[in-house]
Amino acid sequence: MNDQLNERLQQVLRHFDAESGPLDETEVGCAVKALVPDGETAPAEVRAEVWGMSLAPGVSDGLGWGTYYGPKFRGTRDDGTQVCVPDIEWITPDILAVWEQRAEAARHAVLRGRYADLAWDFSRRVRGKGAGVAFARIAIDSYVEIAERGLCEWETVIIRHYLPRALDLARSIHDPDRVARVRDAVIAYEDRVAEDSKPGLWGFGFDLLVDAKGVTLSPEQHQRLLSGLEARLSRMSDPNDETHFDPRGASLAARPLAAYYRRHGEKEETLRVLRSWVRAYRVRAEGEAGLAGSAHLQEVYEAMHEFGFSDEARTLEAAMGGAQERALGEMKRIEHRMQFPREQFEGHVEDMTRGCIDDVLGRIAVNYISKRKDLDEYIQACLKAAPLTSLITKTIVDHEGRPGAEIRGVGEDVEGRLVDASTFHFQYFGPFLRAVLAKAREKLSPSAADIVNFLAQSPLVEEDDRLLLLSGLERYLADDFVGAIHVLIPRIETLARRIQAISGGPQFRPRTGGGLNVPLLDGILRGEHFVDAVGEDIARHLRVLLTDARGWNLRNGVCHGLMPASEFTKARADWILHALLLLSSLRPGEDASEPEAPAGPDPA
Repeated sequence: MNDQLNERLQQVLRHFDAESGPLDETEVGCAVKALVPDGETAPAEVRAEVWGMSLAPGVSDGLGWGTYYGPKFRGTRDDGTQVCVPDIEWITPDILAVWEQRAEAARHAVLRGRYADLAWDFSRRVRGKGAGVAFARIAIDSYVEIAERGLCEWETVIIRHYLPRALDLARSIHDPDRVARVRDAVIAYEDRVAEDSKPGLWGFGFDLLVDAKGVTLSPEQHQRLLSGLEARLSRMSDPNDETHFDPRGASLAARPLAAYYRRHGEKEETLRVLRSWVRAYRVRAEGEAGLAGSAHLQEVYEAMHEFGFSDEARTLEAAMGGAQERALGEMKRIEHRMQFPREQFEGHVEDMTRGCIDDVLGRIAVNYISKRKDLDEYIQACLKAAPLTSLITKTIVDHEGRPGAEIRGVGEDVEGRLVDASTFHFQYFGPFLRAVLAKAREKLSPSAADIVNFLAQSPLVEEDDRLLLLSGLERYLADDFVGAIHVLIPRIETLARRIQAISGGPQFRPRTGGGLNVPLLDGILRGEHFVDAVGEDIARHLRVLLTDARGWNLRNGVCHGLMPASEFTKARADWILHALLLLSSLRPGEDASEPEAPAGPDPA
């Protein structure tokens, strides 16, 4: 590094080091980065400052770095390789040496702690051996000073990063004096910043210190933390306390208290705390929208089960039902219309209905299957077009307003988003399937017996199946979709079980109380033998149609009496027929690859 650049760098560092108040590391990194024009290679001293201030605490999970600090940004290239900025490979012994020098020279606690912690955190990964314990001590003392003097303007950063990290470091180097100092700093900081109306600023002392390994609390400190959280729960769960009543705050106080009393075997205290939570949420649910009230009551209902109070949980069911009923009344129907080029649509229908009935049914069987590649493309298109709705959690409710399943955001719930995309696939390609089936009936007038004869060509279909298949298909052709769906869904399950048997999968499972049960359909469709036999695309397609609560879930809706009459539609019956045709076209043990879905407008 030339002398001029070095002098400018030192000026920047001296400027920030001389600050007496709060300091933001990112400002330091940005100021140093500005010293080198874009396109020029920065020397190690500059890179050390920029990268050191860019690394983010507590975000390296899943990267295999083995460090506390991780990249500020991470992403994935088109070829699937991961990109991290800064990357672990950028941290060299030269970079570590700069951090170590700065840790010993810096005066401001934010800078001194950051440099020392980075040196301690990355040394073993970069050099193959740990840094001197002095760097851990510098980091601990600096982080405590930040809390004591308020040297970070964001209280939540002190609460979530500086103090927990100081405690972890002190325990890791087995330094009881520093553990005690951090403990006292945690308690003092919560006393200083806690406000009932700001949930993130209270309760952290209880979470960090009570029953924590390697932390010794005096009886007075223990009681202070416990009684403080109890007092907040009492205030926030009391509907008559208009100043402090806060159901969400009550839940945040109740959960750690319930966990504490359960650890100590105090069942009555655990129940008392949970009842306070229930009381607050009951009142909250009465005064809010049905869907929100249902979600909040479900939260505490699940907590009651989690802590082993199933009988108490059942006392919430009437209130949950009332909230769910209100939610249905509050929902508005949203329609989205899609337009298909007429020539393309009609051309597809004509192509699919060429030839005899066996030709047509054979084409239908191997088309309209949702493929992973197409689903991934649809998910990414939605993320680009509507990033917010792609990142928030979806709650699936049934016809009575009951929350049945959740699909979390893209990146957080890959399988859930695939199910969501598959559900859209059924909706999008439903008109294609319906038009093809209608055209086939118009041109070829197939009878139920004709379709049964086609299905019977499959080695999976036995002679004894014919009567039930004929009955279900006659109902389908007569537009009796209630009857058709009830009869044909069990036939699909029968074929799936036969594929499972041919593929060497388990045929029975132990029954509680003795005897044997057959595997459930969802277990078959998820099992490795079935998936290996038919391919993941077909297995997922069938799960979403029949057994996944996040999808159409037709088998469970029908067999458990949960599907209302209004949902026994032609669209659903069409897909049930398609599933029968699809399974009959499979030959377990042969190549499980499937043809491409029909050409059509881009569903994204």
